[in-house]
Amino acid sequence: MKDILKKAIELREHGKVKEANSILVELAKNFPDNAEVNYQCAWSFDVLGLEKEAVPFYEKSIELGLPEKDMKEAYLGLGMVNVSKGSFAKHERNILELSILVIANVVITNFTWSNMVDGLMMT
Repeated sequence: MKDILKKAIELREHGKVKEANSILVELAKNFPDNAEVNYQCAWSFDVLGLEKEAVPFYEKSIELGLPEKDMKEAYLGLGMVNVSKGSFAKHERNILELSILVIANVVITNFTWSNMVDGLMMT
């Protein structure tokens, strides 16, 4: 599966988007609980301008859980699709969820006990 997924990504990167999409759709049928496959499938639909078809794959990949970088991109892709469709309420939810992920990442990345103690001493 990983080799086929890698091939599909390479095809997309080389402009063979329809061929990549066909492979990714088939992979998503065979591996519906694979977050990366769903994410890549959504992306391929997005690149083809088929945003409506991308939505369930973005949603499924987010639901299943992705690595942080891909999760941010999936939320962004889903948000952009919703904006283009005029689904602003859903877009706002996606932006809120992405914002929480980004803020949590900043807090975790920059957290140290000494910074916390220094902050408490200042108050």
